[in-house]
Amino acid sequence: MKKKELEASVAAEEEEKKASAMWSPTTTFMMEKIDGMRRARNACDVAAARDMPEGLMNAPGLASIPSKPEQPPGSGKDLGELRGKAPVFLDVLNGGLVDFLTSMGIDPESEVSALNEEGATKTFRALTMAPLKTAESCTRKMTDDYDGDHTKLCDVVRCSITRSTERELAAVLEALVDGKIKGKNFKVTVVRLKNRFVEVLFTGIRDCLLNVLVEVEGHGGHVCEIQYRNKENDAALVSYGKALKIRIKLEGEGGTNVIGTRQNIAMVYGAKGEHERALEEYEVALKLSKASSDPENGEEGKGTAIIIGNMGSVHKNMENYDKALELFKRCLEMEEKAGAEKATLLATVGYIANTYSNMGRYSEAVEWYERTLAGAEAELGKNHPQTLASVNNLALAWTLT
Repeated sequence: MKKKELEASVAAEEEEKKASAMWSPTTTFMMEKIDGMRRARNACDVAAARDMPEGLMNAPGLASIPSKPEQPPGSGKDLGELRGKAPVFLDVLNGGLVDFLTSMGIDPESEVSALNEEGATKTFRALTMAPLKTAESCTRKMTDDYDGDHTKLCDVVRCSITRSTERELAAVLEALVDGKIKGKNFKVTVVRLKNRFVEVLFTGIRDCLLNVLVEVEGHGGHVCEIQYRNKENDAALVSYGKALKIRIKLEGEGGTNVIGTRQNIAMVYGAKGEHERALEEYEVALKLSKASSDPENGEEGKGTAIIIGNMGSVHKNMENYDKALELFKRCLEMEEKAGAEKATLLATVGYIANTYSNMGRYSEAVEWYERTLAGAEAELGKNHPQTLASVNNLALAWTLT
């Protein structure tokens, strides 16, 4: 490197350090989260480039199949009956997948060594059938996500398939989509496919989520869930898991960086669509944050508002808008009490406005968009992109009222 280039590089680093020193604790925390997500994304990209160089998962026949599956008529008049009938389909799906994988030259009980989310070596079976989703978990998901509609529960019966090479991944998925899981008295049809090897999540996660309709002669049908993954698909979780273990040793379970890393893990689960796992991680982070905070000095608001807001985002992504609103408003109240930055408050107000809009409650959305616009003009100016976006959101909401 030439002398002038070196001097310019050093000067740039110094400017960055000066800028970082001026950041508020909230901004610093968010920048650390962004940097952590960037490093985790890089880890996933490196793993994909190493293990999936041929791009076989991009084949046209493996494109995502978008839909919102529901349990078919006759699957059960209520949750109890739905779960009561489920064991038949669990057994049939298990047997069908065993025969199917065997026909593909894959031993269903073969093991693949890989790293789990804690950075430790774990052995995965080619096929893992999970126990039936518990009645408690079903009730919570049905209530929070589906307005009590049990027919939208499509993961009561679930399993995972793990492969270790790109060619196996593509071949098995192609056979699944082509409907090659079948027998004398049953058939399995893919009704939804999320191919996240192609439509890569912002975290870098690559996997597939399938819903399949299992139809059994004399028993009707049941929609089940299959998680389909490469052994390296959890590279982001591995990265955060390793960091978590180190930070717990250095800071203890309630350390600031420990709580932040748990939130990062929750964000990855949320990005993967594993919303319940994301909420579980956020609940742990929330509990630790409350235990280590000092409410008298406003620390509880600073520490927990971000977590509560993130939980609101998960519920919003689950289309559980009432719960999302409750959490966003609670977040806003805590941020205001803790004296959060105006930009932070503005973002939360925007989340509330967007949620009302998603719910079709446009009159209320207008009220919050007006508040967002007023704040953006005052803080950013009338020509700032965020201000202009607020104008557009407000105008759209007005047209729909």
